[in-house]
Amino acid sequence: MQQESLFLNLSSVTALHLRHIWIQQGGPIVWMLHGAIENGKIFYTEQGKGLACFLAKAGYEVYVSDLGGRGRSSPPIHSRHTYSQTSAICQELPAVHNWLRQRHPKQPQVWIAHSWGGVLFFALMARQMLNAQPKAVVCFGTKRSVLVKNFDRLILIEAVWKRFAYFLSALYGYLPARAWKFGSDNESSLSHHQSVCWVKAGPWIDPEDQFDYGQALKEIDLPPALFLTGVKDRCLGHGEDVQRFIAELAHPGAEFHLIGKQGGYKHDYDHIDLLTHQDAPADHFKFVLRWLAAQV
Repeated sequence: MQQESLFLNLSSVTALHLRHIWIQQGGPIVWMLHGAIENGKIFYTEQGKGLACFLAKAGYEVYVSDLGGRGRSSPPIHSRHTYSQTSAICQELPAVHNWLRQRHPKQPQVWIAHSWGGVLFFALMARQMLNAQPKAVVCFGTKRSVLVKNFDRLILIEAVWKRFAYFLSALYGYLPARAWKFGSDNESSLSHHQSVCWVKAGPWIDPEDQFDYGQALKEIDLPPALFLTGVKDRCLGHGEDVQRFIAELAHPGAEFHLIGKQGGYKHDYDHIDLLTHQDAPADHFKFVLRWLAAQV
């Protein structure tokens, strides 16, 4: 297996990191995107573990994105940087998409996201009205709003994400999730604020320029989509909220699967180990691989 780090320069000081993972070239392209307070390492390790490496072994050519300031993208998030969701949707992701199309003009693309990354992918499709949509989209634990009523939501969303995170952002000038050990990477204050606006009940509107994502998505034909979430995901990708997002997309070509023992899988997975558990490759990753084969 081969791995390399590629850097897409957006300006003289800003570069996006892409981890390129492959065994053989010429197969379908997989573009992977992480969620909030994360980076691309949710999908791979240098030792060859993770979904990205699993798909590379199956003949796919994989590119894992780090959003601006996350992972090995530069400059890293700090108090003076203005990374936002809107800039990711309107500048960063289109730049990566165009670069991949130019690099692999004849190979079909598949998009795979974890958590909030799926929201950004569908927002990209809404904004850009893409001429070259992916052949398929796979989302792990992806929701737009968090409306499930349970104790985990009260702690993780209402107390931490909507209150304590604002306190930390005011104190540091950005959200230091890594230092406070509730995320694997940091988040800009603006990006955090915009995500808070979206996890609430209400229309899917961009807080920066009032773009209506929900309305725009009704005007395009979306590619086949597979949504998976773990039985033990109590809040960050609860099955009810994932299905609520599918309904919001009004997407007849979307499938939903709850991954747990009751469905014949080895474990009841949560929001993170749905991608990182050592048994995932021999368990639900195989199901994803079969589903992708039927699309591309």
